Amino acid sequence: MSKQEKAMDIEQALAALKEAVEALENPSLKLEEHIKIYEKASELALFCHTKLSDAKLRITDIDDRLAQLKLNDADGISED
Repeated sequence: MSKQEKAMDIEQALAALKEAVEALENPSLKLEEHIKIYEKASELALFCHTKLSDAKLRITDIDDRLAQLKLNDADGISED
């Protein structure tokens, strides 16, 4: 992935992935063009998957900390 692609956010990557899918549906492109687009789309899909996995881990971590706070409050423990 290029520096520009690494700097993109998930919304930009999803938009680029959508464009790549639409391009792949174009039967007038040559095989080599399809392969290049497919390769780019695969990289974008992996990028999006990684970003979503990272987000899921962050959300799970937040939920775990909130659950721990609730347990501490229920036990009368203060984290001050």
